[in-house]
Amino acid sequence: MMTKFLDQVLRQDETVLWEGAPSRVEVIEPGNKLALILRWCGCTAFAALAIFYWAVLAPSFGIPPLRGACISLVTLAVCFAVAVTPVLNARQLPKVIRFAVTDRRLLVCNGKKQAYTYRTLNDFTSATVERLPNGTFHVFFGPVAHGVRRRTHDTVLVYTESYRFDPLVFSCLEEVDSLLAVLPDYIQVNGRPDTHTNQAA
Repeated sequence: MMTKFLDQVLRQDETVLWEGAPSRVEVIEPGNKLALILRWCGCTAFAALAIFYWAVLAPSFGIPPLRGACISLVTLAVCFAVAVTPVLNARQLPKVIRFAVTDRRLLVCNGKKQAYTYRTLNDFTSATVERLPNGTFHVFFGPVAHGVRRRTHDTVLVYTESYRFDPLVFSCLEEVDSLLAVLPDYIQVNGRPDTHTNQAA
């Protein structure tokens, strides 16, 4: 299905030079750790308030038990959904996301949702490789801003012209040598895997 969808988004005479997919995706990464902690703390706080409302506030204000229960249960359900979404996204990422480099573009495709985003190769002059604690790699095209670090687990892909120069990330790659080999010479690569290996040694 993914190969068929990728064929559909290719332009006339466009050639795929490399394809890949996320691997061993971790829920918590250095770039999203703080955001996840804040999310889960917020969900926990709202869930506690919902239980307190159900058990204490609603009866003390004479709110009918069924109404109090419904309000609290809806709040708990929303908190649960918000809390588990990052976990579900991390599990889904290897199944639905594919990356590709063509002779013209960088592509990120979601075969399940039949959606994709892209960047034109000649709009970039730099790429940065970062090794994660589990041994996989993120490859950032363009500046490595904090905002792009929060998009490493994105499964919702939309492209508009206003995104043309926005950074793009290929996340959680098992290996990057084959990807880097097909990038044009005008894209300077920072943090190649051998650099990380030497540092670790």
